[in-house]
Amino acid sequence: GRGAGRVVRTLRLPGIGESHLADLLGPLLRSTEPLIATYARADAVDVRITAADIAAADGSRARTAAEIADEAEAALTALVGPYVWARDDATWSDVLDHALADGDRRLAIVEIATGGAVGELLAACECLGRVEALDASDPEDRALAGPHPRPAALLERADRALDSPPPAV
Repeated sequence: GRGAGRVVRTLRLPGIGESHLADLLGPLLRSTEPLIATYARADAVDVRITAADIAAADGSRARTAAEIADEAEAALTALVGPYVWARDDATWSDVLDHALADGDRRLAIVEIATGGAVGELLAACECLGRVEALDASDPEDRALAGPHPRPAALLERADRALDSPPPAV
């Protein structure tokens, strides 16, 4: 039977669609102990592992939820490890802040044809110095964005964005 202990873990995977992920995970998604499920989010696909203690016939724990979840996480990571960028409730802002915390570095973003979605996703990022979304009605912005974007010009725009104060709201 099942004991009272329960563990829930989440692996966060950007850059892979939910249906492709489901194909890779195959039989793991049909498991009932632990229960493994995928959830499509706006910023990534989450894989949730839910495990419960398994009790022995005498009522003692035969296997703990943590042991079961560890095994499942190892199996998942073996299949999709390169896609995993965070765990549990970590956000893009959390991950970037952690990655840039060891120095005096800030992040500048120049968005093209995103409607400001990246800036919105990273709004809570402490390392974010500035976000600029290119305006399709501005001739300079249209020239930067392409059809053949000029990376050097975009980097220069990002540098200017970091050096200038944010626009008044």
